[in-house]
Amino acid sequence: MGMAVLDEAQRRRRQSVYEFLDATKPACAQALRWCETAREMRRIDGDMKEAAQLLRGALSCVKDYASVYRTWIAMEMDGGGGVGVARWLFEEWGTVCAKDGILRKDDDGTTADEYGDYWCAYLAFELRHGDARRARTWRHGP
Repeated sequence: MGMAVLDEAQRRRRQSVYEFLDATKPACAQALRWCETAREMRRIDGDMKEAAQLLRGALSCVKDYASVYRTWIAMEMDGGGGVGVARWLFEEWGTVCAKDGILRKDDDGTTADEYGDYWCAYLAFELRHGDARRARTWRHGP
């Protein structure tokens, strides 16, 4: 369940990745730092209570909410609230995407299709943990 303690070489590699992301995709780097902190809180605490609060806070602070939702869903599936909580988070993520609009401009000038990311992740989830019929019923959105 827990995350291994990083040795010095792993920490340097991780720092290099963050520096690269800071330079190329700052919104992604910020979201990943929040997610890493939440994973560490879960590892230390042994449950999702404080990690979930941190992830909820991240959603109001970061632009890359897709990374936060993906991490939160994975954490819930890996010993948290399971399929039910994960499905609820997918519903919430879909609602956020619909409000945000199908396409939006990021700070770096690229067009992000957050809704497309959502649908790919949701359909894979339902095909793995639900069934094809349930996935098809969501084709019109939450």
